[in-house]
Amino acid sequence: MDGEEGRCMGDRAGNRLDNGAGKRGGRMGRRAQVSLEYTIISAVMLVVLAVLMVTFNGLYSQYALKAQYQQATHAISVVGAGATDVWKQGKYARQQVLIDIPAQADLSRSNISKNVLDLYVENMGDASMQLPFLVSGNWPAQNGRAAMLIYNNGTGVSIMPAGRLELNVTGLYYNNNGGSHSSGNMLMAVRNRANVSYSKIEYTITCQVAMICGFFGSNPDTNFASGATPITHVITASVAGNKYGLYSGYLNVTATPASGSGLPTETFIVPIQLRIT
Repeated sequence: MDGEEGRCMGDRAGNRLDNGAGKRGGRMGRRAQVSLEYTIISAVMLVVLAVLMVTFNGLYSQYALKAQYQQATHAISVVGAGATDVWKQGKYARQQVLIDIPAQADLSRSNISKNVLDLYVENMGDASMQLPFLVSGNWPAQNGRAAMLIYNNGTGVSIMPAGRLELNVTGLYYNNNGGSHSSGNMLMAVRNRANVSYSKIEYTITCQVAMICGFFGSNPDTNFASGATPITHVITASVAGNKYGLYSGYLNVTATPASGSGLPTETFIVPIQLRIT
């Protein structure tokens, strides 16, 4: 092999090396370009997603506020319809309505006065209704479900929270044989369905002279919170010996709501009757 041929072979080998290096460099360049494109696309998608999330959250908050305002408007319409019915029925007419006051309602800025019912909803304004007669009263102390007492006092309509203390019995009735069975006992449960607490519940039991009546349980019950476990009491009635007949008495329950709750003091009279046959 002479010098010329050696140079030619060297040139061809160099060209092959240059071509291989060029191809590898081109592939690496394309990979880098593709990687950059993916990075840019991912960044754009993240930006779009962030914009969508911000927009969605804004729309959700707006719709949530509108829903609360509509709930306040519905509560106003229910109370207004009840007040109109009571006003038309005349003096001493009354009724109760059940409403849901939204969480965003600011009760410290809401009023029942002159001829206007008003519930102020944060970031939305007043939900109100104007009536063709005078109204007075107040909304409950807390948001949530509440019973409202509507009463025609002759010159206008009074509107206030109604007490929602409940007893599981309307009367205590015993019917037993004489002798050793001349007595009876019964459970009575007290439940607080109001959206505020009762500071004190007192019990007074009164029976006719021939009867012996007993009340077992705490008296008074204090600080009875909204939604608390019902309080249970045992009431007994008996007569001595074989004194057949019908005996009666009653249990008086007085519930005092917490200060500032807006609820009225409630009184229940539960009849007690014992029949010995």
